[in-house]
Amino acid sequence: MAIFHLNFKILKRSEGKSSLYLSAYNSRTRLKDEKTGLVFNYEKKKEDLMHQEIILPNNAPKSFKDRSTLWNAVESKNNRRDSQLSRYFIVALPREQTLEQNHKLLTDYIKKNFIKKGMCADIAIHNDADNNNPHAHVMLTMQDVNETGFLNKNREWNNKNNVEIWRRSWAVSVNKSLRENNKKDLVSNLSFLRQKEMLIKKANENLNSDKIDEAEKYLEAYNQIKDKKPKKRKSRQSYIKRKKFKSYAKTYEQQAEDNRIKREKKKEEMKKENKLTSFFKSVFNKLTNKQKKEQEERKQREIAAMQQWQKNEEKRAELREKLKNENNHEGINYVDKIHNERRRDQDYNIPTTKYKI
Repeated sequence: MAIFHLNFKILKRSEGKSSLYLSAYNSRTRLKDEKTGLVFNYEKKKEDLMHQEIILPNNAPKSFKDRSTLWNAVESKNNRRDSQLSRYFIVALPREQTLEQNHKLLTDYIKKNFIKKGMCADIAIHNDADNNNPHAHVMLTMQDVNETGFLNKNREWNNKNNVEIWRRSWAVSVNKSLRENNKKDLVSNLSFLRQKEMLIKKANENLNSDKIDEAEKYLEAYNQIKDKKPKKRKSRQSYIKRKKFKSYAKTYEQQAEDNRIKREKKKEEMKKENKLTSFFKSVFNKLTNKQKKEQEERKQREIAAMQQWQKNEEKRAELREKLKNENNHEGINYVDKIHNERRRDQDYNIPTTKYKI
């Protein structure tokens, strides 16, 4: 079944990209960037390369037929760090057609829409061995060209309306090629929603002009696509995995069930980890709280011991005064008999003095 896929993008130096890198990747060749000295080599990936070539306008230098010369000229012409190096697109080719038919379809489309305006085109057609994914990579220059080389950038080519024109032209070209090769499939550049709106509009116009047969045709076409929904495009990585492990491929429901089981296992593991972390946190908090309590109790004991020691000092001072007075009356020196025994208090770990008579 033929599908419509045509996606235009612009290669920008500000994104850290090089036109030689992209050209080498598309054509599966080895190219060197003369400006930076970097070498891009993709010669080992040639198994999916079906065809590659460069198409030039009549006034372009013949040396641009060489891929390295062409894109090095583009790199040297664009000196700014935010330069737009090339316009490129990926287009899906009909599976129903042979390589030769698709090549003719693609080259006719490129010559009609791009080469005629003065762009240079670098083409590479890819496909796998089972003919599951025929598509083409096309790079287009963005400057006018003459016999001496590239000139200034042509800003008219950046008009956004051109994209819609080029997409419509591709749909017309594909449908024409399919008809010529006796294929019943058709493609459209319009979304399903726009197709429905167009069919309803055409049916109403025919009804108002009393063309009932034509209106019925449009209604039949509308009924065929009214329940259709756009398919979500699969990523390249998922396609590669499906291709490599095709013999072990599972249905969508089985994959969904496996993914659900994996998610549940992950949740259980996270719960276990959370329980362990909460347990260790609680143990740690208990230990730290216990240490804090011990430190506070120790401080309180030391404060109480110091207060007691100060009271004892005051009592001893009063006792000395009394004994001095008694010495004067009796002639006995009791003060000399008072002696100090310094030791470290075992309970409070502070120096104290014990007095004895």
